[in-house]
Amino acid sequence: MLDTVTLALLAALATVLGAALVGVMAIIYPTVPGLRHWAAAELLLALGFGVYVIRGSDLAVAISVVAGNGLVYTALYHFAEGNRALAGERAPRPMGPFVAALATHLAALTFLTVVVENFPLRSALNSLGFAGLSVLIAWDLWPMLRRPGRQFGARIVTTAFAVHGAFHLVRAVLSFSQPASEQFLDGTPLTQATYLAEFTLALIVLGGLIALVGEHLRRRIEELAELDSLTGILNRRAFFLLAQVQLNLALRHGEPVSLLMVDIDRFKAVNDTHGHLVGDAVLRGVAATLGDDLRAHDLIGRFGGEEFILLLYGLDAVDATVVAERLRTRVPSHTARSRDQEVGVTVSIGVTGGYPDPSWTVDSLIAKADDALYRAKDMGRNRVEANRMPYRLAKADQVYAD
Repeated sequence: MLDTVTLALLAALATVLGAALVGVMAIIYPTVPGLRHWAAAELLLALGFGVYVIRGSDLAVAISVVAGNGLVYTALYHFAEGNRALAGERAPRPMGPFVAALATHLAALTFLTVVVENFPLRSALNSLGFAGLSVLIAWDLWPMLRRPGRQFGARIVTTAFAVHGAFHLVRAVLSFSQPASEQFLDGTPLTQATYLAEFTLALIVLGGLIALVGEHLRRRIEELAELDSLTGILNRRAFFLLAQVQLNLALRHGEPVSLLMVDIDRFKAVNDTHGHLVGDAVLRGVAATLGDDLRAHDLIGRFGGEEFILLLYGLDAVDATVVAERLRTRVPSHTARSRDQEVGVTVSIGVTGGYPDPSWTVDSLIAKADDALYRAKDMGRNRVEANRMPYRLAKADQVYAD
């Protein structure tokens, strides 16, 4: 086996390579969350492993223990923050508790190095700290493993840090079999195994991070293909595909489902009077207002032009009409501005829905809701009209409808 110093330097070189690659990715893909944290983590790991090997005097050992471990712990903290960012956590974890815990930990390591030389206890304490942070990193990545689709990169990084945490728990126990004074430069088998594990972890995590970035970019491309570029809601094609899935689920589980067609009243006049940029702002504002109160399993899409379409799972036409009326009253309060002038609009909404039978399709729902929408337009606009879909009773062959 290679000597301890060589293994520590190899771990440092691996993390330098990681810092360079992740740093380049952060420059090329600045919108990918977490990359800057990962680049900082890789660089801090490289510095920490490099500091580990500057031993030879009591002062050098003390500096190495405090500075080296401080850098490595801070690197693991940045790994955790990068993973949280990629998992969708917008707010960073408060750094105060970490700084306080790190200061206390480093003070204990210094005491066990300078005041009372106790290498086994210091090694065990360090391993417990590494194990705790490794488990925290794996825990932060856990939500990503439950997302649909391939999660190859997340599995690699999660598994690597989970195994790393388990290794350090074992090392904490085995540390008490080590000599009372440190033998770093000569290297005990446990110390050599530790640096070999760190070198292996650095390479595996780097591969996992690259895979994570690739998966994130692929998902982003898929999302852009499904979203309307102006409003950020589903485009027509994506809405139809997802709405059919929801309709099938409602039929299978005996749940009601409703569809709303929403049209901005006199939208052409807005464009003609205030210009298309203001018209675009109105479209974005209406889309945001309509989507604000929706539940996670409801759908909203842009049907075309100034028309929007919503699918409400679990609501029949009566309940959906209540929702539609609430949306109708909210839209005028969200306006756009044109030359310091407020531009407000109203909407007309057509509603249909009920308990589906196998004859229902997304197209048939749209046809019924569209009919109700045109009735709302004919009756003066800025109103809600509803049609119930035909449905068939389970023990009868008679079709009922409004």
